[in-house]
Amino acid sequence: MTKRFEQYGKPVSVTLLNEEFIRRDALADEQHLLADEPRYWLREILLCVGGEPWLAGRTVVPESTLCGPSWRCSNWADAVGPLSVYVLPVNPRFY
Repeated sequence: MTKRFEQYGKPVSVTLLNEEFIRRDALADEQHLLADEPRYWLREILLCVGGEPWLAGRTVVPESTLCGPSWRCSNWADAVGPLSVYVLPVNPRFY
């Protein structure tokens, strides 16, 4: 979405709303979609174009997967930007 929004020619930015570890019971409606783990890393953002919110994003990652190089993403601040830039491969067919 970041790449698509950049095509509008306006600045794209991320506003971090929430970033923390949460317990499984905090995900009542989503538990059936996730691996059975005690804790998850949660990140909620607004992706803005030209200073206006265009998309609300929510990332939920099992804590056990945050090891090695992946662990650094749980320490990213809002200045880093959208996770897609760092997590997904750069492939034009997705835009």
